[in-house]
Amino acid sequence: FGTDYDLVFTTTALNSELPQFIIDPIMTYKQQISLRYRVLKELGLNEVDRSVDELFSVIRTYAQVNDTKQLREELEYFLLKQKQDSPLENFKALPSLTDYLKPDFIRRTSEKLTWQQAVKFACHPLLEDQMITELFIQDCLDQIEEQGYAGYLGSQTCIPHTAPQNGVLKDGISLLIAAEPIAFPNGKKIHFIYPLSFYDLTKHLKAVNQLADISNDSTFLNRLKESSDTKTAYQLIRQVT
Repeated sequence: FGTDYDLVFTTTALNSELPQFIIDPIMTYKQQISLRYRVLKELGLNEVDRSVDELFSVIRTYAQVNDTKQLREELEYFLLKQKQDSPLENFKALPSLTDYLKPDFIRRTSEKLTWQQAVKFACHPLLEDQMITELFIQDCLDQIEEQGYAGYLGSQTCIPHTAPQNGVLKDGISLLIAAEPIAFPNGKKIHFIYPLSFYDLTKHLKAVNQLADISNDSTFLNRLKESSDTKTAYQLIRQVT
C-alpha cells in the first residue's frame, strides 16, 4: 500500500518491518481482550501492567500460585474487561444462527453435483424468499473461482457471502447438506454450504461464531450428514446453538 501505517492486523504473517498482530478471522471476547492488551502494551499505552503486578503481589502473599503465567493472563483479562466501555461480547442480545436459518431454508442432496450447481442449489431458498438477487449468486461464484478464496470454515463447510450492495436484500442463511462430497476449486471436499445473506452487518457476529464452532466439530457434522431429513437437521443445529 502507498499509505503509511504504524501497525498491521493480519490473519497471516506479512513481510513487513512494522509491528504486526496475527489474529483469527473470528475471535472470542477473551481473544479480543487479549489482542487489546497486546496492542496497548506494544504501543506503551497500557496502565494495566502496574495493576497486575500489584494484584499479583497481594495474591502471592496470601495464596499458593500453581500457574503464575495463567494467573497473570486472567488478571489482565479481568482488568481490561472492567475497563471496557462497551463490551464486545453481548451475545445474548444478538440473533443466533437459527434466527437466520429457517427449517425450510435447508436442502439435502445425494446427487453428484459440481460446485457451481451446489452453490446455486444452496442459494435457491434465499432467492425464492426474496432475500437475495441473482447478483448475489453470481458474485459468490466469481469469488470462489478466485485464487486464495477464504470462504471456508473447517474442512467440510463453505460459506458463500458478499457485500450488501451485491444483491443482498434481507438477512438470512440457507444450508445445503450434500451426502456426496463436492469438489471445490481449492481441492476441498465440501459437504455443507451455508450462503450468508447479511444486510445488517452489526448483528451477525453470534451466528457466525456458532457456525464456526459447529463447522469444526467432526462428531456433530457426522450427525448432521446422517440426519434423516431437513427437520431433523434443523433440530440438531438448534440444540447446539
